Amino acid sequence: MKLTQIRNIFLYLFLVCFFFYPRFQTGFIALAFFTTFFTGEFLNFKQTVLKNKLGLSMMLFFIIHVLSMLWTENQIGGWRSIESKFSLIAFPLFLPVIFYNGIKMESVFKFFNLIALVYILLSLGNYFYNFFVLGNIPINIVDNLNFKFSSEARNLHPTYVSFYLLTIILYNGNELLNNIHNRRKTIFSIAGILSLSMLVLFLSSKVAFIGLFIVIFLLLGKYARQNGKIKQALLLFILFLGVALIGIYKSNLRIKFEQTYEELTNTNRTNKSYVQSTGARIWFWKTTTEVIKENPILGVGTGDIRDELSKKYQEKGIIYIQDKGMDSHQQYLQTFAATGLFGFLSLLSMFLLLFYDSIKNRKFLLFGFTLLYFIFGFTESMLETQAGLVFFTFFALYLSYYNQVKKSI
Repeated sequence: MKLTQIRNIFLYLFLVCFFFYPRFQTGFIALAFFTTFFTGEFLNFKQTVLKNKLGLSMMLFFIIHVLSMLWTENQIGGWRSIESKFSLIAFPLFLPVIFYNGIKMESVFKFFNLIALVYILLSLGNYFYNFFVLGNIPINIVDNLNFKFSSEARNLHPTYVSFYLLTIILYNGNELLNNIHNRRKTIFSIAGILSLSMLVLFLSSKVAFIGLFIVIFLLLGKYARQNGKIKQALLLFILFLGVALIGIYKSNLRIKFEQTYEELTNTNRTNKSYVQSTGARIWFWKTTTEVIKENPILGVGTGDIRDELSKKYQEKGIIYIQDKGMDSHQQYLQTFAATGLFGFLSLLSMFLLLFYDSIKNRKFLLFGFTLLYFIFGFTESMLETQAGLVFFTFFALYLSYYNQVKKSI
């Protein structure tokens, strides 16, 4: 077996870990990195890495976080944060080499599709087993649709699961549009997209529903532009919206949206009235904004941000979140507060490069992926956890090279 094949096996095992063994991801990707040193592919290092603006911007973002350790008091928390962001410096050093030389780009998404399908089937099997065999009535459908191999393992956060599924829906929809005259593939693709969309709705995440709305809008927009069928695309979008609204009305999502509306429109708000997710986030954002105003240039340091937020929560009397070590639940505010103006600009530069590349080179998948992450960042700190950051770093680099192999996307 060739070294490149062994390296690719490690890479595929790394993909498996997104759904099943997140803690093992570091080991598999490290083995893939190590193997690449002996494949001879680093001869293209200058062409693939040093000229990769996206990769360089990722490394700059990481370096700024490391520099913020100079004024961080909580060194333990700081280095823990740095460790979770290590993919920002490691991935750009060798993934472009692999994507440019050593792996079939189509196979990555096809394999990720397969892993997602296995995860979904196991999750549904687990749900029905608990419900019909054990007789457990699920109080929280999200936890019951979240497969894990052991009771000690943590459930994947529904936001990240939904984002993985949305990325797959985007890819499958794009493949459908590129092979729309193949009736058999069209039927299977539509069935797969509808099934994944239903699962996203079952995960009961408000931002995931918005993400699904965006994905369907982008796919129908491409369909209309590609085939000149604007009326048909509009009718399909209205149909999707109608079905989705009916689904929301019959699900836990309706309650969540009602709570959001109530918390946003309540004129007698106090800090104690913000007990649901949206209301709590409003206090997170307000508090983080105050931290930014006090430290606008350098930030408080990547290790001190949670401590500073906890102090602010205590000052405001927000008892139910002051001791939970909550972050900002908003990536842009979180980055600004932790690393100051330079970190914030570095973060924006990554998204600007991704948007520019996707628009200039007509990379539909890259544009959709970037737009989803950009929007998710307004309600979640997507780049503060391994589940969000590793996925972003890997697939941003992957999709930036995808068109070099397959032009028609």
